[in-house]
Amino acid sequence: MNITLNPEQQQAVTHLGSPLLVIAGPGSGKTRVIIERVMHLIKSGIKPSEILCLTFSEKAAEEMKQRLEKLTDITEMEISTFHSFAKEILEDNVLDSGIGMSSGVIKRSSQLVWGLKHIDDFKLEYLEIGNNSVEVIESIIDGISTFKDELISPEEIQKYIRTKLEKNISDEERDFLLKLSDLCKVYFKYQEFQRSKAVIDFDDMVIQTIELFKKKPGVLSKYQKKFKHVLVDEFQDNNFAQLELVKLIAKDGNVTAVGDDDQSIYRFQGAYLTNFKDFQSHFP
Repeated sequence: MNITLNPEQQQAVTHLGSPLLVIAGPGSGKTRVIIERVMHLIKSGIKPSEILCLTFSEKAAEEMKQRLEKLTDITEMEISTFHSFAKEILEDNVLDSGIGMSSGVIKRSSQLVWGLKHIDDFKLEYLEIGNNSVEVIESIIDGISTFKDELISPEEIQKYIRTKLEKNISDEERDFLLKLSDLCKVYFKYQEFQRSKAVIDFDDMVIQTIELFKKKPGVLSKYQKKFKHVLVDEFQDNNFAQLELVKLIAKDGNVTAVGDDDQSIYRFQGAYLTNFKDFQSHFP
């Protein structure tokens, strides 16, 4: 064991059994704990090919690779972002998923161009459209992305709106729900557009992987058996869908999550704010 680790870091690194949730502040060596824990798992008999390391950002994944390369052979170890990992799964299981990647992944810029081009076709009734069409479409696209990250379909939003509108609610809440119904219209149209062009977007990679795992238990079982331990860095920046992916793969609870529950640089992008509580609930 690295003698420069402090007692709390050593406890996290050498923790027996699972699951393990490490919460620590900035500059406390969170990534270092993951690196040392990976090495501890390997020394304990787990093969590098049986370890899955997931991060939110490409920068963190690359840093982890570089640091582990100095310590062990990582050629067979999976170290990647959630989206890269999900994309790889979809590409490797195209016959089971029915999701082809040949058309590519639609970029945000293309989403905005599509939205602006078809803004009149959406027949928006409650969102004010003046010279602010760019801002409106940007907000709608961001909203759709957030709903996708929470695994909420337009059908579910539509049902929620109908149920709430039948109740005795304030004028302010009614106004919000009616504006949400406009967003829902675009959400439905966006899905139609994706199907017609056979394209998926950035959010879909994780969502479609979850769908694949739920529809094809045999495919899920293959990854559950392959990865004996899952480690998640930057846990505070994960959204609901990403945590759901971890839950599915780490069936036996062999999972380590490391993060700072007071910091989230991606919160404005829809990071799942209660993921620490959700993790503790699912992995008691």
